[in-house]
Amino acid sequence: MKHGSIVDLLVRAGANLGGSDIEGGFADVAIRGALRHGDEGAIEVWKKSGISLEKESIIGKKNP
Repeated sequence: MKHGSIVDLLVRAGANLGGSDIEGGFADVAIRGALRHGDEGAIEVWKKSGISLEKESIIGKKNP
Protein backbone atom coordinates (compact mmCIF):
# COMPACT_ATOMS: atom_id res chain seq x y z
CA MET A 1 0.00 0.00 0.00
CA LYS A 2 2.31 2.72 -1.30
CA HIS A 3 0.11 5.73 -0.73
CA GLY A 4 -2.15 4.62 2.10
CA SER A 5 -0.54 6.83 4.75
CA ILE A 6 -0.67 9.85 2.45
CA VAL A 7 -4.36 9.25 1.73
CA ASP A 8 -5.03 8.88 5.47
CA LEU A 9 -3.29 12.19 6.17
CA LEU A 10 -5.12 14.03 3.39
CA VAL A 11 -8.53 12.67 4.39
CA ARG A 12 -7.92 13.60 8.05
CA ALA A 13 -7.01 17.10 6.89
CA GLY A 14 -10.35 17.34 5.08
CA ALA A 15 -9.29 16.59 1.52
CA ASN A 16 -11.96 15.53 -0.97
CA LEU A 17 -10.22 12.90 -3.06
CA GLY A 18 -13.31 12.05 -5.08
CA GLY A 19 -13.03 15.07 -7.35
CA SER A 20 -14.16 15.78 -10.87
CA ASP A 21 -11.70 13.43 -12.57
CA ILE A 22 -13.45 10.28 -11.43
CA GLU A 23 -15.68 9.24 -14.32
CA GLY A 24 -13.52 8.94 -17.41
CA GLY A 25 -10.48 10.42 -15.66
CA PHE A 26 -7.43 9.11 -13.86
CA ALA A 27 -9.35 7.69 -10.91
CA ASP A 28 -11.62 5.73 -13.25
CA VAL A 29 -8.66 4.22 -15.10
CA ALA A 30 -6.75 3.47 -11.89
CA ILE A 31 -9.73 1.84 -10.17
CA ARG A 32 -10.54 -0.27 -13.23
CA GLY A 33 -6.92 -1.42 -13.38
CA ALA A 34 -6.80 -2.26 -9.69
CA LEU A 35 -10.03 -4.24 -9.91
CA ARG A 36 -9.00 -6.01 -13.10
CA HIS A 37 -5.63 -7.07 -11.67
CA GLY A 38 -6.85 -7.83 -8.17
CA ASP A 39 -4.51 -5.22 -6.66
CA GLU A 40 -5.80 -5.35 -3.09
CA GLY A 41 -3.36 -2.65 -1.91
CA ALA A 42 -4.57 -0.15 -4.50
CA ILE A 43 -8.20 -1.09 -3.87
CA GLU A 44 -7.74 -0.40 -0.14
CA VAL A 45 -6.22 3.02 -0.89
CA TRP A 46 -9.15 3.91 -3.15
CA LYS A 47 -11.58 2.81 -0.43
CA LYS A 48 -9.74 5.00 2.09
CA SER A 49 -10.11 7.94 -0.27
CA GLY A 50 -13.88 7.66 0.06
CA ILE A 51 -14.51 6.74 -3.55
CA SER A 52 -17.16 4.06 -4.05
CA LEU A 53 -15.93 0.99 -5.87
CA GLU A 54 -19.37 -0.23 -6.88
CA LYS A 55 -19.36 -1.17 -10.56
CA GLU A 56 -22.46 0.88 -11.31
CA SER A 57 -21.33 3.99 -9.46
CA ILE A 58 -18.20 5.93 -10.40
CA ILE A 59 -16.45 3.39 -12.58
CA GLY A 60 -19.03 3.39 -15.31
CA LYS A 61 -21.58 0.90 -16.50
CA LYS A 62 -19.20 -1.99 -17.05
CA ASN A 63 -15.87 -3.05 -15.60
CA PRO A 64 -14.04 -4.83 -18.42
